[in-house]
Amino acid sequence: MATISSTGGSRTAPTRWPPEANAALDAPLKGPVGEGKALPVARARLKINQFDESKPVASGERAVTFTASLKAGKTRLQTWFYDQTGNELCGAYYARVYRK
Repeated sequence: MATISSTGGSRTAPTRWPPEANAALDAPLKGPVGEGKALPVARARLKINQFDESKPVASGERAVTFTASLKAGKTRLQTWFYDQTGNELCGAYYARVYRK
């Protein structure tokens, strides 16, 4: 669940790794912030309320940013990462949401 504090524009950036890791969506992670394997991430999808959009992901990208107009209140935020053939790989472990 997520709580949207005020109605208006927002930017949401789902990622696999914590921001301080500075790691790409398709990269492995080794270090003080954790460990994880490389995945062939080629597309990201974000769903919040009625907003449901997907975008391509280029190799080496750290995050994909979605722009949406959201209503204030409690809502469900869902994310997915897919490979080139459309197979679901995982969801985002982190998502930063900014007011536009």
